[in-house]
Amino acid sequence: MAETHCSVYQRLPKIATSDLPTKSDLQENFVKTFLAKTLSADCKAEEIAAGLKNSVELFDLNEKKKVEKMKRKKKSLTSKEKKKLKIFEIKPNEQKFENFIPMYQLWLQYIKDLIHYENVNSSNLQTVQMKILKADYHGCYVTVSQSKCPSFVGTTGIIVMETKNTFKIITKNDRLKCIPKKNSIFRFQLGDYCYTLYGNHLQVRASERAHRRFKTKSTIAL
Repeated sequence: MAETHCSVYQRLPKIATSDLPTKSDLQENFVKTFLAKTLSADCKAEEIAAGLKNSVELFDLNEKKKVEKMKRKKKSLTSKEKKKLKIFEIKPNEQKFENFIPMYQLWLQYIKDLIHYENVNSSNLQTVQMKILKADYHGCYVTVSQSKCPSFVGTTGIIVMETKNTFKIITKNDRLKCIPKKNSIFRFQLGDYCYTLYGNHLQVRASERAHRRFKTKSTIAL
């Protein structure tokens, strides 16, 4: 006799599956049951549930997590994209010295708080110098005292932008100059003291310099 093969599992007919509750039905029934248990008998649970359904959308927890992950994975702009968009570029109509005077005043307050200006004396100058080395110079009023390029010497103004290798300085005659840190020496006055910054030691981004450990080195004259 020939053997007959029959499948043990078969799909349910459409009539049987049509009456199965969906995820939204289960959520709606849960809300109605919860309201009926928590609210008093005078309150109409079905009407309240209908109002909630119209005003608030019921989210699945897994869907909520997916949305949160998508928000976290949102990419930030790369350095190339920032250059294309010219985010950090100062427009010609904004290159005015008087526009950056408030920035200089804020920097003065910042540097005085950083080094505890009122307590600066000859005994703690080494500690003050280390703090100044790690400081942020956006807004500092500096003068280029020495440089390998003679045309940069004597340039005085407010630092409006600092990169790893350059200082962008706005002068009193509203000219924006990009001064390389390498082989340049900068000076700024703060009270009775004149501080000297050696550009060769500052060839680090401002954000990285604040956390970097510097070793004491002898400075070679330019």
